[in-house]
Amino acid sequence: MTSKLLPLAVASLVIGSLGAADFTLHSFKKQHLEEFYWSEGAALGDLNRDGKPDAVFGPYWWEGPEFTRRHEIYAPRTTFKLKEVDGTEKSLPGFEGGFGRKNAYSTDNFFAFVHDFDGDGWNDVLTYGLPHTPAYLYVNPAGRPGHWARHTVLDEVDNESPTFADLTGDGKPEIVCVNGGNFGYATPDWANPTAKWKFTPISAGGAWLRYTHGLGIGDMNGDGRLDVLFKDGWFEQPPASAAAGAPWKLHKYFFGPGGAQMFAYDVNGDGRTDVITSLAAHGYGFAWFEQLKERDANGTPEFKAHIFMNTQPAENRFGVTFSEIHAVELIDIDGDGLKDIVTGKCFWAHGPTGAPDNNAPAVLYWFKLVRHPDGTVDWVPHLIDDNSGVGRQVGLGDVNGDGRPDIIIGNKKGAFVFTNVARTVAKAEWEKAQPKVLFPDAEKNSLTVKDIIAHTARAADVAKAKAAAAVNPMRAGNGVVPAGRDGRPLNTDFETGDLRDWTASGAAFTRQPVLGDTVVARRGPMKSDHVGRHWIGTYENGLGDGATGTLTSSPFRVTQPWAAFLLAAGNFETTRVELIDAADASVVFKVSGRDTRRISGSNKSTESLTPVVVDLRPLQGREIAIRLVDEQAGGAWGHLNFDDFRLYAQKPQMTGAIDGN
Repeated sequence: MTSKLLPLAVASLVIGSLGAADFTLHSFKKQHLEEFYWSEGAALGDLNRDGKPDAVFGPYWWEGPEFTRRHEIYAPRTTFKLKEVDGTEKSLPGFEGGFGRKNAYSTDNFFAFVHDFDGDGWNDVLTYGLPHTPAYLYVNPAGRPGHWARHTVLDEVDNESPTFADLTGDGKPEIVCVNGGNFGYATPDWANPTAKWKFTPISAGGAWLRYTHGLGIGDMNGDGRLDVLFKDGWFEQPPASAAAGAPWKLHKYFFGPGGAQMFAYDVNGDGRTDVITSLAAHGYGFAWFEQLKERDANGTPEFKAHIFMNTQPAENRFGVTFSEIHAVELIDIDGDGLKDIVTGKCFWAHGPTGAPDNNAPAVLYWFKLVRHPDGTVDWVPHLIDDNSGVGRQVGLGDVNGDGRPDIIIGNKKGAFVFTNVARTVAKAEWEKAQPKVLFPDAEKNSLTVKDIIAHTARAADVAKAKAAAAVNPMRAGNGVVPAGRDGRPLNTDFETGDLRDWTASGAAFTRQPVLGDTVVARRGPMKSDHVGRHWIGTYENGLGDGATGTLTSSPFRVTQPWAAFLLAAGNFETTRVELIDAADASVVFKVSGRDTRRISGSNKSTESLTPVVVDLRPLQGREIAIRLVDEQAGGAWGHLNFDDFRLYAQKPQMTGAIDGN
């Protein structure tokens, strides 16, 4: 274990009771508890009943506050083989993290929470692993030697930022996550907490799957009950007087492509609850959403997005930018009564080639909330460390009992404790330590939420992405694009590079069509498999899964007996392609993402476009139009890809084609 006092200080100003100013600088003492990769998170809590927080990371716990004595919760059996440049191999403990050369995950441990579950006076440890793996409860042996008994309390914990908190207001915490495709919470039988916990869904439809990003809890409407936030809005907890099982009302609002932990907090002090969230856990962007007075017909408030950090230094008033904000906490770091943000760059979130800035420092920051008299705010960045970053969880606690919050981090670099140290200084030294505003108009120059880069391109695929902008050859079959009423060929292959001959409604089809294979750039080796240069993708160009809308072509007459087009869509009826009668807009043909899975016999989700063949013989001579529909507001794969609608004289024979009829 190594320890050092970080040289970079952070500052706060406290006004004393006599009106004198106390100038306080905060620095952080860094302790590197473990260098190997066992978990994406860590926690602080008293495990030995000495009244002092201990550190939990993977299979280990360390006695606080010195953290020099290490104990095992469970046997650390995992190892990986590291191949040296000379061809030799050596075995290292843990999962393949910062010492490795390829991506890997600590599958059984991503998050840790400390709580006395069985009421014996000894705190136990609850862990969640990679999404879609179990929640384990490790029962403290009450000071006796040996490993802790492990109990599986929930078979699957989904979402990438599940939490553990008292959501229902009964004074006892619950697992808040996605399970079975729905948001909800899991509660134990507190008389038998090691048995399986009961999951109560608060959503319906099963649309939110294992890797859904963004989750938080908070009172959004001031009724004193906690609601559940996610990237596409929030679920309002029913009043206490409601009948058991009453539905949680969904308020739709697009808070970004999908970040990490989300928070409900009155940022600017106007009495209304705002939302604080990173925007894309594998991309860029951090914002707070100011709740406004205005409401829509559903009673959902309007928001104003304040994006205070993004891809470029000029998009932050203090010139700070970093990507992959996959873990966030909100806590008053400097004791001024306002909550501050603690976050950083997730180190190797998708491995050593998982982002374009893999060689960027693994930074850890706190952002001080400053309210100005005119109602505006600043999030003033203070660098805590540049060689640790975050994982999927930021742990908090008071290590030394001084009343100041301290931080614990677990990720692919190991485990770190940062102890908050304060000292009083002269005014001149305090002023020198203040971060300087470099770009006063940064927010005016920032992008909108829908412009946020949803997923950083994998460095290994950047060259592929550039090459993918080349023209892809047509599928076999010699089809022709349909002709409009004026006899001119319609833009049903999008090769004009715009949406001429189409009418869009809603947000899903803004900034379309897509140029080149953006799929391989963000999640290679998967490809778009589009034809030509342009195609439709309602996730692409920063839109994410939350946007909805329709795109309808100009009408055309059916002059050939067959048609084919390319389609990839989420497993929903709400992501579909329709052919509609030009006279009355009635649907004469439909194929959805759910239909393609039923027809093909495969439940696999993919971005790669697949041919769909349609028998138009019953429609010959009629005037129809194409309508693309994306009504899926959120959920994994809640989007639609489409390209190259053509008519054919003979039934086209295409590899992997789906018979749409």
